[in-house]
Amino acid sequence: MSFWPWSTSRASVRAWLEAAPRPWREVLRVFIQAGRGLAAAHAAGLVHRDFKPDNAMVGDDGRVRVLDFGLARAPEPEAATTTEHDAIATTRNTLGSQLTVAGAVVGTPAYIAPELYLRLPADARSDQFAFCVALWEGLYGQRPFQGATLQALAMAICEGQVTPPPPGRRAPAWLHAALVRGLDPDPARRFPSMEALLAAIGRDPERARVRLLGAAVLLCLTALTGLGVRNAVVGRAELCVDGAAKITSVWGQVQKDSLAAALAATGLPYARDLGARVGVRLDAYAAAWAAAHRDACEDTAVRKEQSPELLELRMACLEGRRHALAETVALLREAEAPMLTRAVEAVEGLPAIEPCENPSYVRAEHPLPATAAEAIAEAGARQRFERIEALTHADRGREADRELQQVERLALPQHLAPELALVRAYVDVANSRRTAAREISNRPTWRPVASATTRSPGARPCRG
Repeated sequence: MSFWPWSTSRASVRAWLEAAPRPWREVLRVFIQAGRGLAAAHAAGLVHRDFKPDNAMVGDDGRVRVLDFGLARAPEPEAATTTEHDAIATTRNTLGSQLTVAGAVVGTPAYIAPELYLRLPADARSDQFAFCVALWEGLYGQRPFQGATLQALAMAICEGQVTPPPPGRRAPAWLHAALVRGLDPDPARRFPSMEALLAAIGRDPERARVRLLGAAVLLCLTALTGLGVRNAVVGRAELCVDGAAKITSVWGQVQKDSLAAALAATGLPYARDLGARVGVRLDAYAAAWAAAHRDACEDTAVRKEQSPELLELRMACLEGRRHALAETVALLREAEAPMLTRAVEAVEGLPAIEPCENPSYVRAEHPLPATAAEAIAEAGARQRFERIEALTHADRGREADRELQQVERLALPQHLAPELALVRAYVDVANSRRTAAREISNRPTWRPVASATTRSPGARPCRG
């Protein structure tokens, strides 16, 4: 979207990659800038539809811009009806072509998202797929999907047949996991937005450890220079780095080992694959939560851009997400084989984290309690709500019903009434009481709430 007033010398990202060996962190830095350009286009209501290393430029000042919006469109409202076979058959360019495919399938073959090959609507997640193909190529020196013919390539993309990276080309496991999620053939299983993907790939745990070490050293030095400086460092270092420990307490190595053991005990032939898919999604969710927690804290403690009151509201929103994650992990560990077949679906029912960054949202959905007693009652009720919804996503409707009956006997703060009504609707749907659920959702007092309506894509729809 740039007209290049910012640089007189530039090269495509592809040319930049080919000019010299690039460390993975340098490659990631360049692609994150390009990703921000795509995110800006999405915010403006556009889908690029042809992102690739040739359509992003690196200026002599190191800045990156995304170009060639000739195929950009608003997200498509409806899918065409052409079959997969027809879509692939009418795409006649050779595999090695870097030309844009005109006609039925739009884009460059190696970077086209599966939904476009299948003639389904294109949206921001289609650009996310192309971005992950390009970043994979930049990191590993080859694309994630291979095929001797265009049809073979298209089938590999549509079936999610990722080719392992070549020996000697490595990227961190956390970055590899994020790319695998972004390359999922089902758009609903990718990140909910480019911003979410960028948050996942932009938080380098190794650098975080270095920063923590530096903070520790600095803390020791400040002890020698005065109590006032020491307090400032403690405020910045300790207040804003505890999010990782909090989220690890509900999804850490102990929980990972326990879930792997539970899956293995089922005897399912695909237990290992299922565990890997669930693990990738839970890892990404936990990483996004930790990043959001740190950003919320730093907005107040470091950047001084928000009030302590707004920080409290954002933290309350994030705490609800953490409890939802804890409940889901606990249910997966307890589950038997029939339920574990839907483990990925249960994980994708987790509430989205991004709304917790929106001041208007958290003020509307998480008002500060008037009294300490109300705060205690609200915190307990929200935890119960999260457990009930986790039970419904795990197809344990009867247990959710019993839990709801217990909650309904409690004296809840009045402002939780709409949220309780929506939770009741979830339970009714889970127990095939759709008429009752419909009546509740149509009441004038109903309004969307954080825990139920802002879920990550892939949340289980109502059946029937």
